[in-house]
Amino acid sequence: MPRFIGKKSNPTAAIALILLGIGLGIAAVCEYVGIISIIPNFGKTNRPIQDRSVHSQPVMRGGKYHV
Repeated sequence: MPRFIGKKSNPTAAIALILLGIGLGIAAVCEYVGIISIIPNFGKTNRPIQDRSVHSQPVMRGGKYHV
């Protein structure tokens, strides 16, 4: 039977697993948000932003203002 009295623990494997988990988490968030695209059609879609303001702002097109 081995004797473990006085032996120091080696945290290398635990640190490697923690860093791997953090890296996979960051990659998953980046994929979902759309920063990277490894998996096609995964994550948020590019939905148009709706204008929720009460008053619409005039936009200049072709030298004329349109509301």
